[in-house]
Order: sequence, then structure tokens, then C-alpha cells
Amino acid sequence: MAGYVNRNHLCPYMMESFTKQSVLVEYGRNHYIDVLLIDEALYTDEVCELHAGKVFLLTEEQPSEDSTAPVRLYKYSSIPDIMRKVMCDFADRNSASVTAQGGNRRLQVIGAFSPAPDYRHSSLVLTMAMIMAENTKVIYLHANSAYGYRSLLKGASELDLSDVMYEIQNGHDRLEDWRDGMILQYGNLHYVLPAVSARDLQSAETKDWMALIDAIIRSGRYDRIILDIDESIEACFELLARCDRIYSFSEKNTFCDAAFPAFADAAEKLGFDRITGKMIRLPVPAQTEDIPTDHFLETLKEGNSEIYVRKLLAGKI
Repeated sequence: MAGYVNRNHLCPYMMESFTKQSVLVEYGRNHYIDVLLIDEALYTDEVCELHAGKVFLLTEEQPSEDSTAPVRLYKYSSIPDIMRKVMCDFADRNSASVTAQGGNRRLQVIGAFSPAPDYRHSSLVLTMAMIMAENTKVIYLHANSAYGYRSLLKGASELDLSDVMYEIQNGHDRLEDWRDGMILQYGNLHYVLPAVSARDLQSAETKDWMALIDAIIRSGRYDRIILDIDESIEACFELLARCDRIYSFSEKNTFCDAAFPAFADAAEKLGFDRITGKMIRLPVPAQTEDIPTDHFLETLKEGNSEIYVRKLLAGKI
């Protein structure tokens, strides 16, 4: 089931699977769980105490319509049928959240990271951000050491991500308190100008990056944060662990094929083995047009890149 859900790019959840109750309990004590699907026989008092937004119990027999909470689902139903009921509940709760919170809903943190760097990776991520921004509120943060994106994303302000981190480090954790020009906009997409160099971000500690994400979430302005990062920043693994899903564009060749399991091994040794379960490796399109520097953002959503990303987001890749 986890594989089915995580391949569905439109699903608001990233699913984690557990084969041991003790591992689930340990995870639940350190993470908020949006939806818990669990066998009824395993729903013990210890599991009941975990902080979960919604619990579905999987039963051996067809549940009656008047069964009490938690909601019971027949465990031998098809995966699409189970997920349909889960998503209906999500829609109902999201609708209630909109009414109660003035339009805010759970924010998704979407990571973009490649163990095998390719200049096309970030251009595809930016294309994805622009397309997602057509119907959701998106902020794009580029903390990737690849040079060039600062000039390609140039705006009316020279304030960049290093200035934002300076604000965070000085306790200014409300977006309303940031200086004008720190958050730029192109069309519907909001973004922060990349730093001049990765060295400008080296003073930012893991707690600072987490405070930045928290500040964006608390603002209630956005539905999605898209983080394009690499290991040039201290909090790379911690940020990836916080993502709901992680897109990784790469070619299919010997070097790239070796890079992904090597990264998985490194993540496991550092205690971040769950990161790899969130990663979605995607091939780079066979032909990606060269985009003129002077009209980069204007033409990024044209040609093969746009077609490819739209198919990806529609679940056709």
C-alpha cells in the first residue's frame, strides 16, 4: 500500500509502513501522524496514546454502518477502495479546517534533492513549482550550491536567502517582520532569491532552518513549501527528513545508479534511513530545451519540460 500511495503524486500524504508495533510507537512519539491505518488487533492502549489526526482500524469482518469511532475499514478491500475512503475523510476535514481557520490547511513540505547532481534537476523543480502555483499557494526556496539560479531568478530586490536566515537568527520569526523584498513573486509563485554562494549560508545551523520552516507554516500564507537543497547546508538531512516527499531528477546511467544506494547507505548510518522511503527518483526528459537567459522564467513553462512535469503531477509518469 505504501508504494501505491507514494507513487500517487496528487495524494496529500506520504505513507510510512511499519511491520513492528514497537517501531510504530517509537516513530509516533517523535512525529505527528496525520492518518493512522492499523490492524484492529494491534490498536493497544500504547498506540492509542499516539498523537494522530485520524485513526482507521482495519478489521477482519465487514464493519457495520453504525460502528463507533475510530472508523473501521474492511482490511481485505482493494487498496484504491481503502484510499478512496481515507481521501473522502481528508476532504471533509480539510473543508472544516477552511471554515474554522479562515482558509488555512495543512502545509506540505516538498523536497528536491539529487544524490547525482544534474543542472537540469533544479530547472525541472522550478518548473514544478511554477505549475503547482497555478492553483495552490507555493513558496520556492533554493539552497542548492549550483551557481546561476540567482541571476536567473533575479527580481526587484537584492535581498536573498542569507538575509532571510539573518532575520531568523535574530529572532524575527514572523514573515510580517521581514524587510520588504525578501519574498519575491513571479506570476503566482513566491520565492526567495538564492544566496550569492553556499558559503553565505554556512552560519545557519539546523535550528535556524527549522525555525524558517516553522515561520512559513505559522504565517498561514502557503499550501506548499518547495525546498531545492543539497549537502552544502548543514541541515540537509534534517530538512529532507521533514519533507512529505522528495523529488529527485537524474539520468539513468552507471554513475547515477551507484549514487542513489550510496546515499541511502549514508542516510542510514546517520540515522536518517526514512529519507530514502520518501524519495521519488524520476528520469530527466530525453530532450530539455536550452532556455535563453534573458527570458528564463518566461519560457521555462514551455516545451518538453512543461509537458513532462504536467504529466508527472497528473500521475502519468
